[in-house]
Amino acid sequence: MPWRLPKLWRSPQWRSPQWLSPRYWLDNPWIERLARDEWNLGVVNQPIDDIVRRGIVGPVRWYPPNSWQIFADPFCIPRPDGSVRILAEKLNHWIGKGEIWQALVPAGTDPLDVTFTPMMSVPAHLSYPFVIDDTEHTYLLAESHEAGALHLWRHGERQWHHVKTILDRPAIDATLYHDDSGWWLFCGFADDAPDERLYLFYADSLLGNWTPHPMNPIKDNRANARSGGALFWAGDRLVRPAQNSSLTYGGSLVLNRVITLSRKSFLEKPIRQLIPERDYSDGIHTITAAGPYTLIDGKRWHRGLGNLPCRISAKLHKIHRVRNASRLQTWKPPYSLLP
Repeated sequence: MPWRLPKLWRSPQWRSPQWLSPRYWLDNPWIERLARDEWNLGVVNQPIDDIVRRGIVGPVRWYPPNSWQIFADPFCIPRPDGSVRILAEKLNHWIGKGEIWQALVPAGTDPLDVTFTPMMSVPAHLSYPFVIDDTEHTYLLAESHEAGALHLWRHGERQWHHVKTILDRPAIDATLYHDDSGWWLFCGFADDAPDERLYLFYADSLLGNWTPHPMNPIKDNRANARSGGALFWAGDRLVRPAQNSSLTYGGSLVLNRVITLSRKSFLEKPIRQLIPERDYSDGIHTITAAGPYTLIDGKRWHRGLGNLPCRISAKLHKIHRVRNASRLQTWKPPYSLLP
């Protein structure tokens, strides 16, 4: 009888040469438990529609890093006077709780020269800010999955006020889009594979009732489902950025062209992938237009046993936060928008 490899070693995962690669072990989830992901914001000197056509062709200029505090999830609001308001998540690794911070870039000013200040903090983790301006009010949607729901806030009297619970589920990376047919909301859910399943909801108005799309989940794969920034137009193409978490969380960005968006159907196809850039070569998961330039975020791993106390501290803080997160809708955040 001929000799054969033991059954374990004949399995596909061991036959693949991937497990022989050092990259395989460095990206192993158990290794990542002893690491911290350092995210930072980067400025690309290209308008976003040019990135759709050619990719990122120039160097990315990164904000000064801080090892124990990170910035991620940028969202930009170009203003009529040429200035740009930048919103982003700021997270302290020792606490594990994100807040929304802001910076105002005057026209003609290098975005790297501005200073970020707090804009919104609540008892739960906040991330992925999304601002909607209409003729009367400014609204803010921010991920607050620790609170178990997705909340909408309105700015007034120099403070944020809770106005509506959009979804009574722990939504992840909720992204709004408005067209002639109404409002659309793309999101995942923390309790349902958020890195691979994408859900779609629609409503006649922002403050109206949100109806789940009949095709939900509209995407079910780790390669280009989870939202990676606001939808935008590049020429005649409607583009939806999505995260590729096939190998690691936020490993790269996929730009999808939306072909069909209706209350009965949804279809998109990938047209470009954006891979991580130098200095932050382990991930990129958000992109946002800022007029003549574009903002992205980037990830790099810091591995070592020294991260273990930090991870334990963040877990303990999270346990305490989750116990109090249900009070979120009655909380009056202490910060406000820039003038």
